[in-house]
Amino acid sequence: MKNCPNCNAELKDGVRFCRHCGTKLEEKKEMIFCDYCGEQVEAGTVFCDYCGERLIEEKDDPWAEIDQKSDDPWANFADYKEPETIVIEKPVEVVVEKVVEKVIEKPVEVEKTIIVENKNELQDAINAFYRKDYAFATSTFERLANQGDAQAQYWVGFCYRSAKGYKRSHAKARDWYTKSVEQGNPDAMVGLAELYWNGWAVPQSDEKREYWLKQAASTGGAKYQHELANFYSHYSKPRQYDKALELFTKSAEQNYGPAMYELAWAYYNEYSLNIPNDYNKARYWNEKGVALNDAYSLCLRGDWHAHGDCGFEKSRVKAIEYYKKAKEQGHPYADLRLKKI
Repeated sequence: MKNCPNCNAELKDGVRFCRHCGTKLEEKKEMIFCDYCGEQVEAGTVFCDYCGERLIEEKDDPWAEIDQKSDDPWANFADYKEPETIVIEKPVEVVVEKVVEKVIEKPVEVEKTIIVENKNELQDAINAFYRKDYAFATSTFERLANQGDAQAQYWVGFCYRSAKGYKRSHAKARDWYTKSVEQGNPDAMVGLAELYWNGWAVPQSDEKREYWLKQAASTGGAKYQHELANFYSHYSKPRQYDKALELFTKSAEQNYGPAMYELAWAYYNEYSLNIPNDYNKARYWNEKGVALNDAYSLCLRGDWHAHGDCGFEKSRVKAIEYYKKAKEQGHPYADLRLKKI
C-alpha cells in the first residue's frame, strides 16, 4: 500500500491515479521546454509533441544554467548591459522585485499603447516569426518596442526567452517583460509567471507565479482566466479544484473554446477536477466547443464516437470526420488518432 502525495489517501501499489483526487502517481519525469512553442515536454524527446520542432540542447548557452546557490540571486546578471542596437530613452534600472512592490501598492493601470503609423506592422512581424523569418520578426519587434509598443516589448522578451532571432537570455527576457508589464500587458504577466515558475533570471517562486497569473486574469479576460485555472488544476500545491472550476466556467461563458474543452473533459472524467460525472454537462460544453471549431473539443468528440462513449453512437466514420477537423485546427495528436483508428 502507499499514500497519495496530494490528499494522503491510502492506495494500492501499482495504481497510476488516485481514485479520490485524481492525482497522477507516476514518478515525476524530468521535463524541458520547447524553444519554439514554449510547451513542456519530457526530457530526451527528439521532436516537440506540440509543434514538431526538433529539440536541440544548446550546451554552449551561457544562460542555460543559473547559479541559485549565491546569496545574491542577481549576482550572475550584475554585468548585464542592453545591446547597442536597442535605443531606450531612459535606462531601466528597476528589477522585477521592485515592480512587484509597485503593483502591490497600486494596481497596474493599463496605459494606451503607442499607435504606430502602420497598424499591420506588428502582425506582419508575428506572421514572420511563425514562418521562422526571425531576422525580420525581431528587427520589427525591436523597433516597435523602442517606440513603446507593449505587445512588441513582450515579443522581444519572448524571442530572448525562446532563443529565436537572439541568443537566449532569460535576463533580457525578464527586462523586456517588465517594460511590457508596466503598461499592463497580460501576455507579459504570463511571461513573468513562467520565469518565476522555472527560476529563470529570478528566484524560483510558486507564489509569484500565481500572483502574476492572477494579475493577467484580472487584466486580460477569458484567455488568462483559463491560464490561471490551469495552474490551480494542475500545478498549485495543493490543487485548488474549486477555483479552477470557477475560472474555467467564467472563461467558457466568454466563448473561449479551450475552457469549454476543459469543462467537457472534467464533467466526463470525474478525476480531472474532482467533480461528479455529468454527461449532460459534458455534452453541453463539448457541443459549444465544437461549434467554435476548438481543436481539442473536436478531438474529444472524435474520441467519443470512436469508443461509443458519453452518449454518442460508436461510429468510425464520424470519429474520422472529427479527427480530420481537429487536425485542420492544429490538434497535436489528431493525426496519430487517424492512423490508429
